[in-house]
Amino acid sequence: MKMRIYLSVALLVLAVAGCGGDNRPATYPVSGVVTLDGKPVQGASISFTSIGEGVQPAVAQTDADGKYSLTTFESGDGAMEGVFQVTATKYHTEAGENPYGAPTQSTGEQKEMSLDDQYANFDANYGAKDAGPARSRKPGTTTNELPKRYANGSTSGLEYTVTPEGKHTFDIPLTSK
Repeated sequence: MKMRIYLSVALLVLAVAGCGGDNRPATYPVSGVVTLDGKPVQGASISFTSIGEGVQPAVAQTDADGKYSLTTFESGDGAMEGVFQVTATKYHTEAGENPYGAPTQSTGEQKEMSLDDQYANFDANYGAKDAGPARSRKPGTTTNELPKRYANGSTSGLEYTVTPEGKHTFDIPLTSK
């Protein structure tokens, strides 16, 4: 009797393990080089968004040579079959003044302030009854270093089709004009 129970449990475990296959849709390798006016763009974010329904978007980040390799489910697995609108962005954050000694975005340096100065600064900016926010305090600014039209799939003019046949190399030539 115990043998049947052990055998049943073993068969159940094998059956469950055998059913755990990968149910993800197929993806196909997609890579290329992003350039702006003929020069490679390092650190650009690339997004392939399907025009049709039921197709996952694919994304990538360019390396120092402007090269990218799309990812849908796992790093570098490519994109699903379909027609995609493509966007390219490269955001840069310029650090603003931070009166509380937190690291800045651009350098990682800290502005040293005593605890008394921090409290006084806080009261002047937020805590005092009649005091409004300090006018000299400036938040960080984020800008896209690539032309604005490439940040939107419908205005980028970039459209690529991924099919099951072969490896796809889609270079993305951006222009500043």
